[in-house]
Parts: sequence; structure tokens; C-alpha cells
Amino acid sequence: MVIGIMGRVDKIFIKPENKIGTNNDKTFPTNYFIRNGKLFLWYDPNKSISTELMSILIQYNHIDSLWRKEGNIPPYTIDDGKKGVLYYFCKKNLKNYKKTGSNTINRHYSTPKLNCR
Repeated sequence: MVIGIMGRVDKIFIKPENKIGTNNDKTFPTNYFIRNGKLFLWYDPNKSISTELMSILIQYNHIDSLWRKEGNIPPYTIDDGKKGVLYYFCKKNLKNYKKTGSNTINRHYSTPKLNCR
């Protein structure tokens, strides 16, 4: 199992379908974690958007609803040089992992060997 972590440039763009209790938009996070003052967000198909998540997004100033005034497509920024990390985990033991990458998340790295037995 592999997880990629990369810093986000843009805020999260709210759409009419992004309502509390829904999870029908894979571009909108449904889960979060805060570590050392950093906010980590991801979409979990088994969770819905919660009031708590929306409060955190507002607290961290990560929501943008003004883009709708400018047009129909939100202005996504793609930073190919953004640093990121890939974590490779053993499915049955998440404490057994290796991380690779420090340049960019888009660069191809060799899959590290893990002893998952």
C-alpha cells in the first residue's frame, strides 16, 4: 500500500454538492488529521463531510467559495516542482513502512523492498 503526501497550493473549492453528511465528491476531503500544527486532509469513501471538518477548514482558512463569481471552473494550481513524500506500508502492519522521495511527488521512485511477513 502506498500513500503520497504533498503540500496543497490552492484552497478547497466548495461546490453546491459539498454538504454536511455527503461524500459524493472525491475532490472534497472527508477526513483530517492535525500533527505539529499541520493539517492533513484526504477523501475517505467511508466517511461523510462533517460539521467538525468544516469548522477545521474554516479555522485553517482552507475554503474558497468566491471562485464561482469568476467562472464555472475553479482555478487549480499544479506545481510540478512541489516536494512530496511517498510512504510504502505493509497492509497488515502499518508500523512497518519505508518512505521515498524528497524532490517531487510526480517523479517515479523505485518501490522499496519491505519484509511484510
